[in-house]
Amino acid sequence: MRCDGRAVAGLAVLLVLGACGGADERSSGDIGSEFPLTVENCARQVTIDQRPQRLLPNGMDALNLVAAAGGADRVVARAGEFGQALRGPARAVEGVELLDAQHDLSSEAIIATNAQLMISNPDYLADPGVVDQLSRAGITTLFASGYCGGQGTAGGDGADFDDVYADIELYGRVLGTADRAAESIAELRERVTGFRSGQPDRSQRSAAELQVSENVMYAAGNTSMEHTQLEMLGLRNVFGDAADQFIEPSIEELIARDPEVLILQYDFADGAGPPKTFQQARQEFLALPGVQEMQAVRDGAVVGVPVSETAADPRAVDGLATIDHALSALP
Repeated sequence: MRCDGRAVAGLAVLLVLGACGGADERSSGDIGSEFPLTVENCARQVTIDQRPQRLLPNGMDALNLVAAAGGADRVVARAGEFGQALRGPARAVEGVELLDAQHDLSSEAIIATNAQLMISNPDYLADPGVVDQLSRAGITTLFASGYCGGQGTAGGDGADFDDVYADIELYGRVLGTADRAAESIAELRERVTGFRSGQPDRSQRSAAELQVSENVMYAAGNTSMEHTQLEMLGLRNVFGDAADQFIEPSIEELIARDPEVLILQYDFADGAGPPKTFQQARQEFLALPGVQEMQAVRDGAVVGVPVSETAADPRAVDGLATIDHALSALP
């Protein structure tokens, strides 16, 4: 499994109004969010009976989305961060208990947090029985649009910034922090627009974005946020014909596709050790048999990006800047 656990899941996130109910009014932009709310998620009708005050984000992407929506002060526990550093609004949860650095949470451990809402990477809770157990204990589970295989709130064929905006808006409505969510969305839109307008012509240079984790290589397919980032950077994803978020190509296949640029993900922990640096990720990749003959390796066109800047969450725009800066420094 990739160390941030992201994988394709056939999910849908559609907010539908339910009956009226009492609520904690924290935002003047909360009109239309009466409770209970009915949410269609992963082909299930899920009802949120009351505004959640206690949250459990399972995954760094979930945490970043919650924080951008103005919900960091309601996080009572966290998990699934794989040693990644907290950045931006997510730093507000530094003192909150980290249940598991990866995502190996039992239903008992989740229930013990007394959370009301868990927002989780779908791959972390692939067993529907866990979700049902949590529901019976009064814990609602939601997933993010970027991992819905094009069936999320924003639609489209894969993860992109529209999914990020949609998730922040959704969580803002659910939490009653719609004004703060709208501010975050406006800031992100401005940054994304500015990035698009300032991009150089890279003439569709071929590229691959990879993660090597526990001796397994993963490559970004065309439904991933990584693929969207490559397109916005003016690069052509050599695995863009794969209708998946991530695939596990053989070394021979990677060598045969011979991208001009290689982008390696780092800053995650495979296991109990510290997060992997770019130098370590590069050394691990270069140790694979045959890759020394690839064009990108021969040309020195191997750059890095923290994995926390590649998910379908607000930090993806930081990833654009990181990769752009690294590409601009290449000969």
